[in-house]
Parts: sequence; structure tokens; C-alpha cells
Amino acid sequence: MGISNSAQEFLHAAEIVFEENRSAKQPVFFLVCQSIELSFKAFLRGKGYSEQQLRCVGHDLAKAAADCKANGLGQYYVLTPEDEVSIQLINPYYQTRDLQYLSTGFKRYPLPDALIKLAGTLCRSTRDICIAMRSYHDGKNTEVS
Repeated sequence: MGISNSAQEFLHAAEIVFEENRSAKQPVFFLVCQSIELSFKAFLRGKGYSEQQLRCVGHDLAKAAADCKANGLGQYYVLTPEDEVSIQLINPYYQTRDLQYLSTGFKRYPLPDALIKLAGTLCRSTRDICIAMRSYHDGKNTEVS
């Protein structure tokens, strides 16, 4: 639940920044990607992933998406072709922390609106499994303290 709650908070922050200043794309991209990553990881946690397994996913949104699909994300939400393209476009910049420590050169980003929509849908779609599985790790060696 904590991971899912954080995903919602990062999404909300991204929405506020984007609404206030549509030209502030770097902060919006970072915040919304953080939300997407956390929604994927909340889903995987609900499916039984340990903290170490989540760390192995790292900040790779494409790997997180693939792991989620392999673990039944499709029962809750099927990523659209637009979602897949958005993830593929933003992932190299998010994974390498280029959204925080900018490098020079040509960059091709998805539309912020598309990422915000994806993050919102993921938050809502994965929330039920997080609620249903919130006690899965309680008292086990996979519990996060």
C-alpha cells in the first residue's frame, strides 16, 4: 500500500506542476515517471515480489512493464499501444537519470498528457490488488520495515 500511496502522490504532484506551468516538462516527466515506476512496483509487490526483486527491476520502466505483464497486469489493465510508445520514448531518459542530470543532444519525449494519463490509469488499475494483498508480506521475511 505504501508504494501505491507514493505513486498517487507523485502523480498528483506532476498534475499540479503541469497545470501550473506547461513548459516545466523536465519536472513533470520526472514526477510522472516516478509515479509509473511505483505503480508497476506496487503491482509486483502485490504479486509477491520481494524488496530485493523490486530493486533488480531498478528504474527501467520497460522491464517493470514486462514483469507486470508476465504477472497478470492484463487482468487489471492492458497497456495500450500509445502507453507502450510513451514508455519506450521516456524510459532511456528516466532509467539513466537524464531527467534529473540533463545531458545535451537531441531528445524525443512523449507528450506529457499521455504519460499523465498512463500514470493515472495505472494508479487506479493497480490499486485494487494492492488493497487485496496488503497483508501478504505481514510477518514474513519479505516484509519491509
